[in-house]
Amino acid sequence: MKQILVLLLSLSLFAAFTACGDDEKDKSCEGKGIYCVDGEDVQPSVQVADGSGKSILTVDDKQYRDLNANGEVDAYEDWTLPVEERAADLLAKMSKEQKAGLLYETSFAGSISDVDITDDLKTSLATSQARVALFRNPGTAYSAADMTTYINKVQAYVESQGLGIPFVFCCDPSTGTGFSAAGADAGYAKKNDMAPMGDWPFMLGLAALDENETDKVREIASMHAEEYKACGFRMLLGPQSDPIGELRWARSYDTLGADPVKAGKFAKAYVQGLQQTENGASGQLVPGVAAVLKHFPGGGTNMGGMDSHKSAGRYALFKGGNFDAFVESYKKTFEAGPLGCMPCYSIYMTNWDETTRTFNTQFEEVASSYEMTLMWDYLREECEWDGVISSDWGVLGSSAYGLLLSDFGVTTVEADTDLSDPSYTGPTDIPDGAPAFTEWSVTEGYDRRGNLVYSIPQHQSYLIYKYLQAGGHQVGNGSYTMWLNAIDHNFISEADLDYPAGKVLEMMFKLGVFENPYRDASAANAIITANADARKQIMKETTVLVKNENVLPLSATSGTVYFNGVEDGLIDSFAGTTTTTMSEADYIILRVTGRHGTYSGIAGGVPLSFEANVYSYNYDEWRHYTAAENEATGTDSYLVSDSTQAASIAQAQLIKDAISAKKSGAKLILCVFAPRSFVFDADIDVSKIDALIVEFGIYDEQLLEFIYGTDGFKPSAKLPFCIPASDEDVEAAYEDLFNDEANQLFEYGTSLTY
Repeated sequence: MKQILVLLLSLSLFAAFTACGDDEKDKSCEGKGIYCVDGEDVQPSVQVADGSGKSILTVDDKQYRDLNANGEVDAYEDWTLPVEERAADLLAKMSKEQKAGLLYETSFAGSISDVDITDDLKTSLATSQARVALFRNPGTAYSAADMTTYINKVQAYVESQGLGIPFVFCCDPSTGTGFSAAGADAGYAKKNDMAPMGDWPFMLGLAALDENETDKVREIASMHAEEYKACGFRMLLGPQSDPIGELRWARSYDTLGADPVKAGKFAKAYVQGLQQTENGASGQLVPGVAAVLKHFPGGGTNMGGMDSHKSAGRYALFKGGNFDAFVESYKKTFEAGPLGCMPCYSIYMTNWDETTRTFNTQFEEVASSYEMTLMWDYLREECEWDGVISSDWGVLGSSAYGLLLSDFGVTTVEADTDLSDPSYTGPTDIPDGAPAFTEWSVTEGYDRRGNLVYSIPQHQSYLIYKYLQAGGHQVGNGSYTMWLNAIDHNFISEADLDYPAGKVLEMMFKLGVFENPYRDASAANAIITANADARKQIMKETTVLVKNENVLPLSATSGTVYFNGVEDGLIDSFAGTTTTTMSEADYIILRVTGRHGTYSGIAGGVPLSFEANVYSYNYDEWRHYTAAENEATGTDSYLVSDSTQAASIAQAQLIKDAISAKKSGAKLILCVFAPRSFVFDADIDVSKIDALIVEFGIYDEQLLEFIYGTDGFKPSAKLPFCIPASDEDVEAAYEDLFNDEANQLFEYGTSLTY
């Protein structure tokens, strides 16, 4: 039986609370904790787990968790105190191992079930000191109640340990659900396999709302927060607010579109809804989920549409001199006070000379997590933000562009590598006391798959030093030993852990997890279900009618209808007469998915058209090779590695088949799921498409309600990017300018209604 005291559960009750006493009573909360309202401390919900060995203390009619079981209310346990004071008290009690445990986000692994967490997991938690973890792709056979039950068990275990520091579970944006493919394999693809999370449109769909609908974005984010919390998550690695300049960028689906002003405004509203506060930097977030805004200062200009997860796409290009537009977009979002921010992987290339086709960038050519001007001058000073910086995953590994061993001339790492070789040029800014580059040792070991790997621990320590110097706090993935090694190697001191660890603790205190980290598993499933109608409505409201040649809306008497959707037989409840043969139909409703980009880069970004080849990138001239150049250089055989190309060609063939099958007078209604913009190949006759619908995640039923105007529904969404006329127009456009393709079939903001 858990001991529970619940006196206050929601932000609305905070707002409704008024202090007693005369009108002259001080209503300031300066110098008080996050639970102060109008100068008075208001008892929060507190809870400890049965069997954890911890208890609740009552002092002066207030309840506190005794997390270190000493029978006293320590400052870090005292919710009436400011978070800074609580963090300082806890830091003074922590070992260097415990501090280091706050400075990385582990990728959590475990079995979500009703059984207790395993002894192996308990040992891992006790050893690793991890207190922040990313849970991703845990599978599909579980409910929100299962997830919460499992996370509650983890919380109970860490509560039983020493200082009782709670765990913060986070996840990537997991609300998006899109149409995966047409035909026999048709289905709805879930983002990150977070099965209990409700099916919402991808974030790109929110960008299709009218620019004045910030209240709606805030409301949607609030519902997202409720669902994340129902599953036990208190931190989101999002929203992803990178404005889209390069339309080929694979990660466009999680952004807020190709208008930096609108993206900044919508991201601000989303952070407010997610964190349940106007300004998370200045107040408590007990009812909310911490936002980690990403990827500052924007990855939406990546070279050729590649992604900087891999070296091939490591550059963000600013040929149009439009860098400030990206900073201004983020600056607007920072007004909401997101608790965290994640820098981009990319190297930022500015000051383009079109004549020489070269850059003379004002930034150091290193990954942005290490770039001092970006991280200090722009993030801290220009954007006036000072929260927790959490790196993207692998920033201390193969994505430390500009600081990799290969950047110092080390091309082969084996156990007998001699770093004193004069051909190797090590870093010149190694701090005093740290081993010189020529003294770095190559060690060998085995990864978790049993493969022999070589590493240079001093290099990783050097990267920790550089990351900390640039103002970083947490690193994505890794372990606490990275930080301890950096101390042992004299790249940093133990005292250097205090500031970043303190920032992480302040975030945790603001979330209220030191008072109550537990979620009610019995209510979890109902919370998810409660938003079902809202999710379906927003699916329709974010769907864009781009073209309509007097076709829509249909009615039950419109004629014979062919529909290739996911849900068998659903069309029969909308159309009077249906057929499974396109050539017999008066109306062909065809669902396809636009071509997907490649998340990790393949040395040549994926075109927007359905059928075009992927061409390698010419890094000397900052452009793709042409088909002839690929053939001449012998690289064309490599380009078939675009794993999505076959599926994309099949989508194009469906469109062409439908056009060919149209009988005289028949109408083709094409519905395209758009994870990013798209281009129609030259052999697709767009004039034969009578109505074009662009969607960002919608069920068959809601799509048909859209097409038939059910219950008086009328489209109002706006295209959140342009649809270019050709791949050549995309290639010629500058990566940092918005919707500047010379020839466009449909412009940004296109919006038709019935």
